[in-house]
Order: sequence, then structure tokens, then C-alpha cells
Amino acid sequence: MTKILILGGGYAGFYTAKKLEKHLRSGEAEVTIVDPLPYMTYLPFLPEVAASQIEARHVVVSHRRHLKKTSFVQGKVTAISAADKKVTVVPVTGGDSFDIEYDELVVTLGSVSRTFPIPGVADNAIGLKSVEEATAIRDRLIDNFNKAAGLPAGPERARLLTVIVVGGGFAGIEVFAELRSFATSLLKYYPEIDFNEVQFHLVEAMGNIMPEVSHETSLWVLKNLSERNATVHLWTQLADATGGHCVLKKIHKDKEGNLVEPEETHEFDSDIIIWTAGVMANPVLKASDLPLEPRGRLRLRADLRVEGDDGVVEHVWGAGDATQVPDLSGSGLPFDGSCVPNAQHAVRQAKRLAKNIVASLRGEQPRDY
Repeated sequence: MTKILILGGGYAGFYTAKKLEKHLRSGEAEVTIVDPLPYMTYLPFLPEVAASQIEARHVVVSHRRHLKKTSFVQGKVTAISAADKKVTVVPVTGGDSFDIEYDELVVTLGSVSRTFPIPGVADNAIGLKSVEEATAIRDRLIDNFNKAAGLPAGPERARLLTVIVVGGGFAGIEVFAELRSFATSLLKYYPEIDFNEVQFHLVEAMGNIMPEVSHETSLWVLKNLSERNATVHLWTQLADATGGHCVLKKIHKDKEGNLVEPEETHEFDSDIIIWTAGVMANPVLKASDLPLEPRGRLRLRADLRVEGDDGVVEHVWGAGDATQVPDLSGSGLPFDGSCVPNAQHAVRQAKRLAKNIVASLRGEQPRDY
């Protein structure tokens, strides 16, 4: 029986497995999915979890409960060998690594937070790529209100009531706005705290927010945020976050567009620093013999098969944020025309991918996404 191995149980992996269960005939193939977590997370809802608008249990879906015909291996992929048609996995519970062989490989490893070597970020910032991080943000904000209510005005009280979000993309703007609203709603329970004491700062290195939308829309969002006492720092970088002391540096350019040494800085002490400054493909892809593009994503054809310099890599497929899928609609990323890494594309790619794999097994030609 054909062995189909899916690496990653996020949007792309989960829906590929679910659609394979639907389209495969009985006994035609066996499907196995490998992921460190026993559930899929609806990532676009994490800002609402952080702001206590949605319960955490409502944004996760159990693999075992909803993929009844799929085998599940809870482990972390550490190496991929297309030449030997096997994948190395380390159990999350510890122990020795082991290999899983396959006939058809599906790479849906997703993305991870992209970080930079900024002092203090690794120790003090919280990402927004898991439900655990979202609930940690929610719990800390509530806890900080409790602490601040019992303190006199001063640096420590200000630190507890200051929130800094780094990154002005969709995720950053949404968690920034949701937390601002959540903080405002908390004030009725804390008469000791004034609205103006709760400070929100968003840091964005570019000159606009949400580059995926129109300029007019981004300006409307900026105006709306300013009316909520939420400050957006454009053309600004987080230079240091050691000990929660955040140093923001304004980016200056000369007439030729070259960066010059910044002179203007802003400094804040914060107990909640949220990092949403972009994502990158899962770095485990670098421990493989698969073809990658310069940004580390898996190179794919429009039919979702992996393609190298010498043509198609047989029996290897991909979808989702870890891959470079050509956007045939012409509305892809500006630098290479590939699909924007979002949940909508991941789900649609997964549906097409499942059909293409089944077609390939039956001697038919796959169709473009």
C-alpha cells in the first residue's frame, strides 16, 4: 500500500490529510501526519485569544479526533532525505530519533517567527504563533492590572501598564488593536487606573502599516488607533529590549535613500513586549536535500510538486507558508510573484494538493493551483 507522509499539522497539513481521507479509496493508501503538537491552531484567531474575546479551546482542533483515518506521530522533524525517501523524527517525549519511510511526501511545515539579533528580545518578548503565547499575553496583561492597581504612580506602575508591539503587519495591528480594546474594557474593574495611564506603542520599521492593503485603508487604521490613545511609531526600529527597557530608534535616510545614523530615540520600560515582525519558513528545510529559494522556502511548481534546477523532484509535494507557490492570478508577493503566506491560501492549496496526489496515484495529471 502507498505510504503518504505529511510533515506538519497546521492549516495546509491538516486539510491535506482531511481531503485525502475523503478522496482516497479504501486500501488505496495509508496517510501519516507528523507534528510536535497534537492539535491544529487557527492562527488568525490568536489576537482574539490574547484579548480574551475567544476562549483558547475554541481555536484548536485535535488531530486524532478529526482525522480518523490518518495515523498521527507526535514528534519533531529534524531531517529530510528525498534521495532515500525517509524522514528523521525526534519524539516530543524524548528518546532516540527514528526514521519514517514514505512513497509520497507532503511538506507543510509552516513558518516560524522571524527574529533579529536584538539584545533582550529573546528573553523578554513574546511571539504570537501559538495558543500558549496568546494566553500568556492575556494572563500577563490581567496580572499587570492587578499589580498596578495597588501601586502608587511611578516608574514601576508605568512599566506594568505599557504594552509594546513590534511589527505592523496584519498580526501586529490586530493584536495591538484587540489588546487596546481589552485594556479599555478592564478599566471599569480598576477605578484606581486612569485611561491615559495605559500606554500602547506599535513599532514598525517601514513607513506604512499593513502593506497588503491600500494606502487609504492603512491611513484610516492609523487614525482610528490614534483616537484610542495608541501610538504608532513608523520608520522606527527596536534597538534594545534588555530587561524590558525598550530603546526605539528612528530610521533616517539621505536623499539617495541610504540609511544614516539615527539621532532620535524613544525609551520605554515595558513588561509586555509582543514580537510580530514577520515570519520565515521552518528552518528544518535547511536540513534536507530539497531545493529551496533564497528565503529558505521550498520551491514548487504551480501544481504543488517540488521543482529543482533539473526539473520535478518526484514524489515530493508541498503547500502553505513553508513553500514558494506561483500565484497564477498575478496578485502574489511583489518580489517573486508567489502566493502570500496566509491561511486562506494554505487551505485552498491543501484541497488542490489532496486531489493532485490522488490523481497522480491513479496515473492522471495534477492540475495547477
